[in-house]
Amino acid sequence: MSNYLTRQQGRNAFHQRRNAALPEGEPVREQVFLPFGPYERVDGSRYWDWQTPLLVKEAINAFTAPGRAYLGQIPENRMVGEAANFAMTVGAGSLAGTAPTNALRSGLAGKNVLSMDNAARMERAASQGFDTDTPLYHGTLRQFDGFQKTSDMDGRGHDGTYASEGHHGAGIYLTTSPADASHNYANKLGPDQRNKIDALAERLETEGFGDNVEAAEFLVDLDDAELARLGDPELRNLVNDIPAQNATTGDYEALEDYLDRLDLSEIASKVAEIRLMDHDGLVIPVVARGKNLVRIKGKDETIFDYVEGYNEELDDYDEATGAAVDLIKATVSSLRDEGLDLEADELSSALYMEAMESGGLSASDFESIVRRSTAAQNAIDYELSPGMMIQDGYRALGYDGIEMRNPGGTFQGMQGMGVSDKHYVIFDPKNVRSRFAKFDPENAGSSDLLSSRGVPLPPSAEGARERQQNVIRAIMSGRT
Repeated sequence: MSNYLTRQQGRNAFHQRRNAALPEGEPVREQVFLPFGPYERVDGSRYWDWQTPLLVKEAINAFTAPGRAYLGQIPENRMVGEAANFAMTVGAGSLAGTAPTNALRSGLAGKNVLSMDNAARMERAASQGFDTDTPLYHGTLRQFDGFQKTSDMDGRGHDGTYASEGHHGAGIYLTTSPADASHNYANKLGPDQRNKIDALAERLETEGFGDNVEAAEFLVDLDDAELARLGDPELRNLVNDIPAQNATTGDYEALEDYLDRLDLSEIASKVAEIRLMDHDGLVIPVVARGKNLVRIKGKDETIFDYVEGYNEELDDYDEATGAAVDLIKATVSSLRDEGLDLEADELSSALYMEAMESGGLSASDFESIVRRSTAAQNAIDYELSPGMMIQDGYRALGYDGIEMRNPGGTFQGMQGMGVSDKHYVIFDPKNVRSRFAKFDPENAGSSDLLSSRGVPLPPSAEGARERQQNVIRAIMSGRT
């Protein structure tokens, strides 16, 4: 048997014996003569040997430790130890003195080393105004790190976006029900997602698939990744085989002949799915903050007050005041901006009539009148959705979101919603955060989710959505 251990075994043996001899609580110090380090033979005798490879290893460990600690790969206390090992190997010894671990820990204290356990993160979240007592879920078919507002509805290159066509305009839509998020929003067959896909498919078919010539020109503009996802190798090869000069002249005869055998509307539908789907469904547990929410339905529904402007001295009426008046003016202003003055007058009259008769305007009555109006229907032609008109009114009054009670009563035919469930619409993305985020105070105003960990849905799996909901509940209860 050799009298020598391997280099790493020898070094480990030395440190184990040394550490065992230290009194409890004694700072760890190491004394070395660079570029050599202490090792131990099988018989316990010590020797010195070249240790530059160790320096490289400890340097890598030290500089990657914060990231590994953040990701949960190593405990946070080990992060300090990794840095201490490197600092003491380089700076310690008879030529450089010693470097206590506790001194290094003091030096790191100002580096914003935050605990990542659930209790600590939720405490930081609450201090930043997030409601940690109300678990919320966002179902999606996209992969993204943060929400971005867009009016571009071609679905291309806008991961994590939210557009004005939503029921309440541009915002982040959340639910208290994981089943609702899974069935209706993390599912291409859910009514909401299906409507988006069908609407984009219809638009693509109108603008790019009127005939084989248009379809060929459209397909040539797709990138290779999109072509591959169409699932038609022959179509992909025909497009990729078109020489560059043909792309300029528009000579796509072989491609056009092949398209004669295909259903162009089906291709348009596939392209729509490709552009609106990055995966088969993801549910993201989140927390949200909203200081001033419009509450729709329920005993404490938001009521906008209306005060008649009666002047006793003149025995006449002045202009009415109150939140209802401000809401009506803000809502119709967007119509006037588009030159829809007649529509604005009609909507304004209907809203004032309800406010006068009821002595105020409830949120649900306000929304119902707006959505039924001719003004809302005509505004769609100007890319001004009824939901965005409603949100503009709320925003003008200082509201930062909406709380809708019993959404199943509004959205008929959608699965997974009970009478006690709620939908939330948060207008500003900085007020929504993944429940697994770090909640670093330095990033309190960020619009990134700061962790888009979600529960993916296996495609076409038996009982997949039920298993997904079980996983979500396990995560929320801290079992994973």
